[in-house]
Amino acid sequence: MSVYRIPATKDSTLISQSLFANAGQSEILLIGTRRRFEDIGTNADTGSICRAVIKFGETPISTSFAEITNLINNEYISSSECVTASLKIFHAYSDDYASTYNFEINPLSQQWDEGDGFDLEPTEISGDSGSCCWTQSDSSTYWTLPGGATQSDYLAQVTHSTGDEDIEVDITTTVKAWVDGTFANYGLLVKANNEEVTTGSRFKRVYSRNTNTPYEPVIEVKWDDRIRDDRVGILNNTSDNKLYLYYKQRGQLIDIPGITKGNDTLYVKITQTTTSSAAIITDLSASWKRKGIYETDAINISGSTTSSVYDHWYSGSTLLSSGTCSVATSSMNTYLSPIYDYFVITIPNLQEEYDKGDVKNIEVFARDRYPTYTYSTSSIIEQQTQTLYNASFSISDYETDERLIDYSKFTAISYNSDMNWFRFFFTGLPLNRPLYFSIKYEKDGTERYEKYLKTFVIRNKE
Repeated sequence: MSVYRIPATKDSTLISQSLFANAGQSEILLIGTRRRFEDIGTNADTGSICRAVIKFGETPISTSFAEITNLINNEYISSSECVTASLKIFHAYSDDYASTYNFEINPLSQQWDEGDGFDLEPTEISGDSGSCCWTQSDSSTYWTLPGGATQSDYLAQVTHSTGDEDIEVDITTTVKAWVDGTFANYGLLVKANNEEVTTGSRFKRVYSRNTNTPYEPVIEVKWDDRIRDDRVGILNNTSDNKLYLYYKQRGQLIDIPGITKGNDTLYVKITQTTTSSAAIITDLSASWKRKGIYETDAINISGSTTSSVYDHWYSGSTLLSSGTCSVATSSMNTYLSPIYDYFVITIPNLQEEYDKGDVKNIEVFARDRYPTYTYSTSSIIEQQTQTLYNASFSISDYETDERLIDYSKFTAISYNSDMNWFRFFFTGLPLNRPLYFSIKYEKDGTERYEKYLKTFVIRNKE
């Protein structure tokens, strides 16, 4: 599976008490309500409402959301329908912790300018001006509704129990509306659910895109592109098996002529002999997964009595390919090292530097920490990797150990009979900071974690 991070291209804070102040270059965004210092302890209800506006996209003024369209056109994902998207804004600190914090996120309905101001304190009435503020979206245009005009019926909400949590909320509906052109991408407005100043200060600071930390706001787009090729050991009596066909010419994956995305009707027979007779399974459906790769539906071979079965791929009556699959009778997560029940994990093709737009297949090699002694003409280290089942990766900042992308079903590691790997998009991560991968895998029914502390950095090589 894949995670594609889209960083903010502009952001600012709108402050009701500072009607014309601009905070476009501040390192912090403010969300919530705050009473004036001189009114604390009194019955006065004067104070300020603070809202954050954040734009994500190729350029600050772009009104499309071309990033996902480009992923679809480059065949990284099949369509926007299989995408989920979440907004991530990182907590800095809160002025006044409350029992709960409720936030609302809505897509903006007007273009706006970020501005060059730094004013954040709500008592500063005469601050930097000239771009977006509480009353105006730019230096010459007023918001149709003060405090930021938004689309209706696209509200996302999140509740925090203490106030020191990062904001992470599903905005898939909004992102899909940007992609299909339902409305233009002007960014998002983030506000507190309760903006009554009389309730006291309920005030949260979060990092802006100008932060000198790895915590700038991002949208994380996620989709399923993992490959779980069970040809290395298809399990008997389970329905959690899949097989894949890889079509190559001159070593490069290409689509089978006439069998492409959206025109990909295939079927597969599973047999106990090398011929297509005596089939255990007939008419198993298969479809296009990505360029040159085709995937079966889930397979249950409970009728097999042999140590191997054979798969035959058809388009209509035309046989495209045949292969062999080993059959396992128990979980492939059980290995023969009961004492040393963990692996040595390496990433052999990890580079020291990547460009921020790179897309790479990252290989994950696993071997027993204390391999059994054998006589061989090659090093045990050079032998075939152990297959990592139910494995996933995370990525962290080396200096802070902060996990930027966490383990999840969207960071699952693919495998086939030759290797373990995952496809990684280097977009949207902090530049010029040392980062590292960690691997979570399952062995003997127990989850294991391995930090791979060889670091890398991402550069802007434009």
